Amino acid sequence: MSTFAVRVPIFERFPSCSCILAIAAILLSAVATGTLSAADPADVKAGKSEKAPPAKATNAYTVAAEPLNVVIELGATVEARDVKEISIVPEQWSDLVVAEAVNHGTRVQKGGVLVKFDTRRIDQTIRDLEAETRLNDVAMKQTREALALLKQSVPLQLADAQRAAKQASEDLKEFVEKGRPRTLEDLDFQLKNTEQFVSYQEEELKQLEKMYKADDLVADTEEIVLKRARFEVAAARHRLKQAQASREWNLTYGIPRQETGMKNAVAQTSLGLQKAQATLPQSIIEGELNLAKIEYEDGKKKQRLAEVKRDRDRLTLRAPADGVVYYGRPTRGAWPSEDQAGGTLAVGTPVRAHQVLLCVVDPQTVRLRATVEESQMRQLRQGMRGTFRPTLDPKQSLPATMGVISPVPVATGRFDAEIDADIPAGGKGLPVPLVPGMAGQARFVVYSNPKAIVVPASAVKTDDEEQSYVTLLDADGNPQRRDVKVGEKVKDKAEIVDGLKAGDKIQIEEKK
Repeated sequence: MSTFAVRVPIFERFPSCSCILAIAAILLSAVATGTLSAADPADVKAGKSEKAPPAKATNAYTVAAEPLNVVIELGATVEARDVKEISIVPEQWSDLVVAEAVNHGTRVQKGGVLVKFDTRRIDQTIRDLEAETRLNDVAMKQTREALALLKQSVPLQLADAQRAAKQASEDLKEFVEKGRPRTLEDLDFQLKNTEQFVSYQEEELKQLEKMYKADDLVADTEEIVLKRARFEVAAARHRLKQAQASREWNLTYGIPRQETGMKNAVAQTSLGLQKAQATLPQSIIEGELNLAKIEYEDGKKKQRLAEVKRDRDRLTLRAPADGVVYYGRPTRGAWPSEDQAGGTLAVGTPVRAHQVLLCVVDPQTVRLRATVEESQMRQLRQGMRGTFRPTLDPKQSLPATMGVISPVPVATGRFDAEIDADIPAGGKGLPVPLVPGMAGQARFVVYSNPKAIVVPASAVKTDDEEQSYVTLLDADGNPQRRDVKVGEKVKDKAEIVDGLKAGDKIQIEEKK
């Protein structure tokens, strides 16, 4: 049963009792028929009903269809397509000190000098290496000649050793078999001969003494003859003692020592032969290896000399093509400052091999380099058309086309992108030509809907189940929930692709 409360402000019109009774009768009749509920007297007096009608919304927003464009703007850097990095790549030399360098921004022609390095130390090194190679040539020649002589002498030395060993064995055999008996026989014979000689001298002296006693010779002559004879006897007896001592010494020491010496000679010559047979052929091998080593070392020195000479030629860096000199090397289109890169090329500064010192850039062939955020990856694609506004002249809008976007990030959440722009040759229409290192803004319309249902983004709410909804107002201004599907968002606006239509009214937050 529906009920309602009615405010009847009629007491002021009918102050009389009859009127009051009439009103009371009416109210009782309404209660009896069920058309009026019993209400708090205070509510009746205040004119309040049991359920008030909904409040009319005062912050209503009428939904309309309007164009919606999603634009992505990327900070872009002008970079050269043709960048030739210049570095020194020596084979041997590492002492690289700048002696002279072309200035940053200089326009050079192919073959023009870019950097010169100090050559004093490398020139001295070349002279030293040339002297060493000449000495090596002499040493190799001597070694080859010595090896040739060694190859000729080794067979002769082996033959000598074999002959010495053979002769020693033969000498020992001859001594044992014949030499020693002959020596003993000779000693015996010499002793016997000496004994006989003594006997002869003694007998002769005896006869002289007898003779001189019997004749009438003068005493002086007799004395002289006898004296001589007696001396001869004494000398013969002395020689006999010497012969006896010699025989005894030879039997005791001489012959045994001679035999021992000959046996040692046999052993030594035998060992000498073995040593010669073992070492002399090896000496040839050793000589050949030594020669090979000298030749190898000489080859290395000559190779190093050749490499250092080539490095000497490399100590003057020349432009590989026509272009403009940029110090340092670009990092994704961005160049280091001249102060940072120029310090590397200051006179007297040592540099590292393989270090990029500068670049020769062709300023006529350029493109753009930009960084794409991860959130923008889904909206950008290769081949997408856009515009480029150079910082040099923001009024200019040059056609641009999105190129390759790196599939992997160059930093966390950031991706590298190439952009082709129709940059006028010679800077036509610009204050000055665009050159690598300049910057600007690349603009791409990634979404366009000429009749998009757009509402303030603050009007869209999300429940615990991630369902988006708005508060829809009916014809009487009563609010009710309406689930919607949200499309693109641009700044403070949200596109509704399902759930609303043009003309619908929704409740929005009041502006404070």
